[in-house]
Amino acid sequence: MKRSKSFLVFAVLLLALGFSGLASAAPITTFVATISLTDPTQLGRLSRNGLPQDWSGGGSYPGFINLGTAYHYSVYTLPGALFDFGAGGYAGYVQVSIDSISPNSFGAAYRNSYDPTNTIATWLGDPGVSGNYFGVDPLAFQVFLTEGDNLLLVFNNTASGNVGVGDQLGITVEGFLDTDYTDPSQVPEPASLVLLGTGVLALGGRLRKRLRKGEPVA
Repeated sequence: MKRSKSFLVFAVLLLALGFSGLASAAPITTFVATISLTDPTQLGRLSRNGLPQDWSGGGSYPGFINLGTAYHYSVYTLPGALFDFGAGGYAGYVQVSIDSISPNSFGAAYRNSYDPTNTIATWLGDPGVSGNYFGVDPLAFQVFLTEGDNLLLVFNNTASGNVGVGDQLGITVEGFLDTDYTDPSQVPEPASLVLLGTGVLALGGRLRKRLRKGEPVA
């Protein structure tokens, strides 16, 4: 009987390991964002209020400041299709990480379009500050993307005289199914779950037959 218990524990462990991938995270995309002198300019920029946006929606639009100062900005568009995992679901809970030690550049997320004269219209969120936490830990903020919408990431320098132009920012974008960070690329399809459950039940049935016959189970 001890050996049968060990076998069942082993089967349960195999089942658990099969689902352990659910806790992992695969990025939607990673890239290096840059701000250059050839990028367009805008008058004014978002204020940095120190409050990173998260999925609770607690962060409010920070406002636009320095309307008499020109800043360069670059726009990166991520098509909504990148967040659609088909049977796995739509990864609309988006987390953006920005790896940069520079205090002179800033990024924010927008829905579908970016108008530097009316940023509040499509603003989704931003990290609230510039430069890595403690100089080493990338900034992160979270936004919710509605299915079918595109995600725009906009980066600008934050000081006059083109200070911050030339900055390079390492960007990682991740999409999840919910606030529990469920990774859609790791969710088994229904057919896989049925096959896995059938296999475990079959093993259990064979084990019970051997036990009734008094056969060894190892």
